[in-house]
Amino acid sequence: MDWWQAASMMGTFVATTVAAGAFFWRVLERIRQENLEAHEKIGEKIARMQESFRAEIAKSQNGLRAEIAQSHNGLRAEIVDLRDGFRAELTQSQDGLRAEIVGVRDSLGAEIAQLRDGQTRLHTGLGEIRGELKGVTRSLQDLREDFRAHVLRAEAQ
Repeated sequence: MDWWQAASMMGTFVATTVAAGAFFWRVLERIRQENLEAHEKIGEKIARMQESFRAEIAKSQNGLRAEIAQSHNGLRAEIVDLRDGFRAELTQSQDGLRAEIVGVRDSLGAEIAQLRDGQTRLHTGLGEIRGELKGVTRSLQDLREDFRAHVLRAEAQ
């Protein structure tokens, strides 16, 4: 083989290698470009899905907030009703107890008045008994003196 054949073969090899490299470079560049476009499309779809999810989440949150507010208002109304019911029952019980206390107080007042009246009559009766006892004591003293006088006269005779 002559030198020009070897050089020609090496030139052909280099030219083929450069052409194949350029071809693969273009293919790789095309694949890279397609990947970038695919990534952009995927990114856009993800962004749209995120916005959609955010909108759905916001809608769900608003719905939940409305339900919670409604439940809260309902519970608050029930609590107010229960509190008013308890107050009414408590007031009714207090009124009943007050009436019972007034009844007991009046009853005790009447009993105390009766006891004081009885005590007054007892004092009056005791005063009368004392007066009678003083009278009996005087009568006994008079009888004793009469008896002594009678005994002393009988001895003197």
